[in-house]
Amino acid sequence: MKALILASGLGIRLNPLTEILPKCLVKVVDKTILDYQLNALYENGIKDVIITTGHLEHKIKNFIKQYEQKFNFTLVHNEVYDKTNYIYSIYKAKEELDDEIILIHGDLVFDQQVLTELLKSQYKNSVIIEKDNQPQSDFKGAIENDKIKEISIHLFDKNCFFLAPFYKFSKTDFSKWLNKIEEYVIKNQVTCYAEDALNELLGKEVDLHAVYLNDLLCMEVDDVKDLEAVRNRLLKT
Repeated sequence: MKALILASGLGIRLNPLTEILPKCLVKVVDKTILDYQLNALYENGIKDVIITTGHLEHKIKNFIKQYEQKFNFTLVHNEVYDKTNYIYSIYKAKEELDDEIILIHGDLVFDQQVLTELLKSQYKNSVIIEKDNQPQSDFKGAIENDKIKEISIHLFDKNCFFLAPFYKFSKTDFSKWLNKIEEYVIKNQVTCYAEDALNELLGKEVDLHAVYLNDLLCMEVDDVKDLEAVRNRLLKT
């Protein structure tokens, strides 16, 4: 099993912090977002980590030196990070993604137990869902019988809830997603979400099951308001 951390974005909504740091290196209380992610991976026995980079790649390279005894790192640079979305970063990393995959967006802060629950899921493909939370601008999953039928920021029906971009995929089904991503890239559809490609597979070639948060922490840090919310949540625990 390999982990793929998507950390190539500009993180503009976290300026001025992200003018000098990649978003994954922004500090939350006493640790960076990437610290939380790597610690969770290590505690759950995942040692092979691919990180897609873009903005300020050298800072990520320097940062992970402290973890080199614990992990086998592969960095994949998206040289057009300012003109593309992470769908292109995943495409750039495709040669490394030849295994079961844990995919994590680089702005997620989560309890180690969230990853444990994802790994424990009896289903080969799973994603983290927070039931009864329907955010305005984050990903939501349309859920039917605990299966994800569609992923979008524009879903607001009663069975659509916050979907953390935190996935477990089998090698076979992740390969199907990669092939669909490649189709998008060939057509120069590189500013959309990778989930747009995944939606074409859900319920047809790929089943994706919900793993519910149940009060565990798993939050995206998109802006300063999110950062404060995550900090407050961590300080209470």
